[in-house]
Amino acid sequence: MASPTPLSYLTDEQKQEIKQLVCEILEVDESEVNEETRFRDDLSMDSLMAIEIVAALEKRLQVTIEQSDIQQIASLSGIYEIIEARSAG
Repeated sequence: MASPTPLSYLTDEQKQEIKQLVCEILEVDESEVNEETRFRDDLSMDSLMAIEIVAALEKRLQVTIEQSDIQQIASLSGIYEIIEARSAG
C-alpha cells in the first residue's frame, strides 16, 4: 500500500544532527536556521560550502548523494528529502 504522503525516515535526533552539521559548516548559530531558511540567499552559502555539507552528510549518515541532488542542498527540508530518498532507495 502506497501512502499518499511520504513518511519521514529521519528521527528528530537525526534532523537535529543534520542541522548542527550545517550550522557548523556555514558558521551560523542554530537559532538562525529553520527548515525553510535558504542557505544561499539567507546565509550566503557558496558552492564550496555546499560540497562540504554533502561530504559531511555522506560520511556521517553513510549515504551517497548524487551530483544532481546538490541543487537541493538549499534548505534543511531539501536535505531531509535527499537523505530520506537515498535511505529509502
